[in-house]
Amino acid sequence: MKRNAETGCLATRAASLLIAFAASTCIAGERGVELTGRILDAAGRPLPGATVAIYTAQPRVGIGSVCPSCYPECRKSRVTDARGRFAIPGLNDQLLYRLLVVADGFVPEFVDRVDPKAGRIEPKMKRRPATPDSGLRTLVGHVVDPHGQPVAGASVTPRGIHVGDRTSFGSPLVWGPRVDPLAISHANGEFRLTGPDSIETWVLLVVARGLSSRVFANVKAGDPAPLLKLETGATVTGLVTREARPVSGAGIGIAQEDRSAFNYVPEDTIAADENGRFTFSNVPANQDYSFSGVIESLKPWALRTVIRTVGENDSTTRLPDLELERGFSLSGRVLLSDGQSVPDGTELILSRERSMSYVQLPMDADGRFRMEGIPPETIVLHLRMKGYRIRPDTPGYLGRSMGGVRLAMLRDRDDVEIVLEPTPEAAVARPPRP
Repeated sequence: MKRNAETGCLATRAASLLIAFAASTCIAGERGVELTGRILDAAGRPLPGATVAIYTAQPRVGIGSVCPSCYPECRKSRVTDARGRFAIPGLNDQLLYRLLVVADGFVPEFVDRVDPKAGRIEPKMKRRPATPDSGLRTLVGHVVDPHGQPVAGASVTPRGIHVGDRTSFGSPLVWGPRVDPLAISHANGEFRLTGPDSIETWVLLVVARGLSSRVFANVKAGDPAPLLKLETGATVTGLVTREARPVSGAGIGIAQEDRSAFNYVPEDTIAADENGRFTFSNVPANQDYSFSGVIESLKPWALRTVIRTVGENDSTTRLPDLELERGFSLSGRVLLSDGQSVPDGTELILSRERSMSYVQLPMDADGRFRMEGIPPETIVLHLRMKGYRIRPDTPGYLGRSMGGVRLAMLRDRDDVEIVLEPTPEAAVARPPRP
């Protein structure tokens, strides 16, 4: 899915760096700190034409409870110039970043815990061997458009690998360094992914400029080389209004209802233009989608999530006007049962079950939080803190593995209290208070 070029710099693809490889996003007017550096080869020579992308992020202080790849900054990338230099503007100085660097003929490299305030970085890239090392095998394939023409610059990312009698879903962060995290197609559409020779088939997500993203299941290595064909997709347009008048700058998100790993492509967000209109292009066709408002761009107003079916390739689906209404307010407090204070930097995250969107709720020194503009929907508040867990008798508790509480926002809520208790291991290790 791609945004309309006239809708401004709000567009993000949360939980995904993939769109960053497909298109360069807005630069003008970006605020925040700038990350600069040079990419070098193993001998210290500048490496032009390398792609540097924000892969994941984490809070500078505290433990993040949001998906590491869901920060808006994870959409950003730049290509190095003739001297190997790059600059990525508009980064949050409260975050540390994990970079992914890819270059033709070189092994993709991660650079961990990058602090944009610490000055220029100079990672070095290793050249890819002409033949894979023992125990490895390279998948060679081609990305083509609806007419069978090669697609250059498409990102090909492993989403799953089939080994033996099971398919493992995740990312190279889970599978280890022997699985390439990403490949970029060349001018002839060719891409190469290397992994253990025990991988029988791959599940691949392919994203390319001006075409519909798609997940390809059961891609086999070997001859003949797989041909991954992308379609143009559909177009979705709409109008945001309040009291029957257009609203400019409203953020609108789109997410597939079918969230199977064999089908789901990253969600997208765009802003309505000065006439209140928005357009999503290259949307995977013939599927159901949820359309929701970005809370931060609308409050104190809100937009209920709506579900619509998108038409076939090259069609245009026009949504009914999206009318804003007064949103509800949410306030409350996070408490620790042992009387300790909530550490600075601890994150409370609000998610909406239908929209796949996240909002960070800042807390003060007493653990209090507040948010306006929440639509009449079910939300989940996520909170993770080392050494603590949500007490099970907390209303809406989702269980230990989920780390959150569910709330139905059908009215203003000023009564929310989330109590954390020490985990058994932490309780044993922590000395008793005097």
